[in-house]
Amino acid sequence: MDGSEIVWTPTDREAFNAGAPEWVRRILCEACETRLRPADLIKLTPAHVEQTPRGCRLRVRTNKRKRLAHIPITPALAEGIDTTPPGRLLILKNASGNALTPHRASEGGRQWRDKAKLSDELRLYDARDAAAERGTVPR
Repeated sequence: MDGSEIVWTPTDREAFNAGAPEWVRRILCEACETRLRPADLIKLTPAHVEQTPRGCRLRVRTNKRKRLAHIPITPALAEGIDTTPPGRLLILKNASGNALTPHRASEGGRQWRDKAKLSDELRLYDARDAAAERGTVPR
């Protein structure tokens, strides 16, 4: 099976979320909803949210290709953004409330994936394909 066939299904996400702490659930949600790499996810701030005539979107310059990405904010992504405590600079934080590294974000996903007894083929990078499979709906 090639990597494009490995996708976090809604059932996988439910099983993962049933046991994972909030900070890790937020990582998986944002990965699935935005298609961003972990290195881009960990830098998201409320300042990346931009109002448009049709709702809201994220406006992010990606690390790898330095391209500007405009990402519709889905209802699930909106919930994560809206529940970010006021005044917090980064949307995603680790269990201690500190900034994440891309490695720690991926490792947190792996750790809780294993605890949920999901396929070891599922990685945080594979969550990026979940948005493509599902399609997105602007907020």
